[in-house]
Amino acid sequence: MKAGKMISITLSAVLSMGIMAFCAENVGNISASADSGFIIKTDADGDKYISGYNGSGGDIVIPGDVTWIGKQAFYGNRDITSVTFPESCWYWVDKQAFAFCPNLKSVDFQGSVGGIGDSAFYACTSLEKVTFGGDVSNSSDGGIGSYAFSFCTSLKKVSFSDPDAEVDMLGGCAFSDCIKLSSIDLPSGLDRIYDDVFVNCSALTEIAIPSDTKINGSHVCGYMYGRSSSSSENKYVKADGSTSCSINYWKNDNGNYSASTGKITQKNISITAAKGSDGAKYAVSAGLNCIYTDEEYNEAPEKLPVPKNITYKKSAGKTVLTWDEVEGAEGYRVYIYDADTGKYNEYKSVRIAQCTLSDAESGKEYKFIVAALDLTDGGYVRGKASKAITVET
Repeated sequence: MKAGKMISITLSAVLSMGIMAFCAENVGNISASADSGFIIKTDADGDKYISGYNGSGGDIVIPGDVTWIGKQAFYGNRDITSVTFPESCWYWVDKQAFAFCPNLKSVDFQGSVGGIGDSAFYACTSLEKVTFGGDVSNSSDGGIGSYAFSFCTSLKKVSFSDPDAEVDMLGGCAFSDCIKLSSIDLPSGLDRIYDDVFVNCSALTEIAIPSDTKINGSHVCGYMYGRSSSSSENKYVKADGSTSCSINYWKNDNGNYSASTGKITQKNISITAAKGSDGAKYAVSAGLNCIYTDEEYNEAPEKLPVPKNITYKKSAGKTVLTWDEVEGAEGYRVYIYDADTGKYNEYKSVRIAQCTLSDAESGKEYKFIVAALDLTDGGYVRGKASKAITVET
């Protein structure tokens, strides 16, 4: 099934189940701060995460000792108006974590984050601006997931503070039906774009696609998905600045959501890309205007996959990390977490799938991530990083 065709199905499915029933989650036996309202748990790796929220809302800041956000943790919250993620919240925003928050207006990731889960900010109809301060990578499911910001019908601008930020992907329909989105500056480190990402983004007139970004799909942008008449079926309609489509969307009335329909006319889109790149090829195949850059395009190698099954053992006063070998890897790079900066710094490069922590202090906890290295044209290209492992020395 095409990603675009799932849009109308999602609307009817959620309505038939009931919005709040759709988000139900058993948080179990937990403790919460009376001051903040954040309900915090600890996962199997010893990392703290938010599983729910019963605070007063407003402009909230995620606590500095929280690593990730749990599934549906803030789902349907009517009181939150903005959320700021500190650099220490580095790993993951899980599925539907902030979906259907009707008054959420801005989201600010101050540092890097491992990934944004499917439908994480789905139908936040007041959301106007999203800012990423660093990478959206360093996770086994890194990047921005399917439907992550879909139906954010007030969203106007998505910014990446670092123009070279690494982003593993934009999943299918990640920004679909953001009818006011007019500005998104994709960073040069964006690895892949999947289909229907910008379908029904009727205000988007130009987009620059980085030269190394791969495209998987034939309706990434420059298309509407809907009905041209009341009797017709939903289909893809190429944007020409004059043809209208009737589309499904979420109507928000004081936090009460209902399915509705409306007409859009999508403007023509121009793509800026390097000759020979996937972005340029997509523009040509879709019949879109393409503005070629002066950049000389050389196809980048595929990134190596995530190292898996990372464990550690202590013996003879030493702690040794081990992991499964990654096929094609010429070596590995180990990174250590710096609590002062909230970032991972290079710790050691090794040739084989193990690393001795020879300078670790006894009785302390450390966090590490591992990435495979590929030797290309005399230099190393880093693959996707693993999930963190907490080591007790």
